[in-house]
Amino acid sequence: MNFRFSLLFAFTTFLMSACSLTEVPLEEFNFNDGISTEIVVYGGVTSLDSSQVVILKTPGTWGGVEGNKPISDAEIVVSDGVKTYQYDESKDTEEKGVYYSKMPFKGEIGATYSIRIDWNDRVYTGQDRMKGFEAELPPLPITQVLSERGFIGLEMFRHSFGYDDPIKLKIGLLDSVTNTTLGLPILSFFTSRMYDFYLHDFFPMEGLYNSEVNIHPLWGRPHEKYVVYYMSMSDSYYDFVYEMLSESDWSAGILKSNPGNISTNLSSGARGYFFATYISADTVNMMDYSK
Repeated sequence: MNFRFSLLFAFTTFLMSACSLTEVPLEEFNFNDGISTEIVVYGGVTSLDSSQVVILKTPGTWGGVEGNKPISDAEIVVSDGVKTYQYDESKDTEEKGVYYSKMPFKGEIGATYSIRIDWNDRVYTGQDRMKGFEAELPPLPITQVLSERGFIGLEMFRHSFGYDDPIKLKIGLLDSVTNTTLGLPILSFFTSRMYDFYLHDFFPMEGLYNSEVNIHPLWGRPHEKYVVYYMSMSDSYYDFVYEMLSESDWSAGILKSNPGNISTNLSSGARGYFFATYISADTVNMMDYSK
């Protein structure tokens, strides 16, 4: 027994001494097979008849000191296979890196939309297909109605499960999220995560998703209204959203595994996602929930 142990120890020592480690500085490590990430894309085509929006930024860094800055001087073209739409960067100094289509247009269900971005001597492309809703839109997943000091609160889980379609909800007070003339969402509403809710088309394993910490009440006075945007997601777009949630809402904190690159439909090392989403709008009258 001692002989076998000594032989195994000698063999293990030999293997360890035969191997050598080479330290590579983190900034020189190649994560993307020779393609560096220089750009993050957010935006897409919606079914709203308006100027469509694409936002370009540099990627953030682990330390957060650099990156996540707006990208200017890019050329953006979106096509549905028949028509082509040119985009221009906003002239508003508060909207650097935000690009609007020169002409308003609305996406159609079943159409595939492609984007081409020319920036910094590199071309980035991606595409997504606009999907409709396969079933009747469900009511809001309200779990409890609260009343306090003249306000009404609608408690909802940020994540609800077991629906026919995966759907993203954008919810906000009507006057604060829409253009009063056109009735369209303002940019900050679509880029904010404050009132994002998700309906998932599966049932989670018991204990995998903690519902209690994901309750978000919507507060308002009886005379106020909320606008609700039901946003469809293609299969690949939902995969992207699911992976994003796994690194954020559903993260296990210090017990989580090291994050990997989240899937994307963009080429040349770009991150983010270019989506096509069908939107159905509805309003919620707080008065209907007053006691």
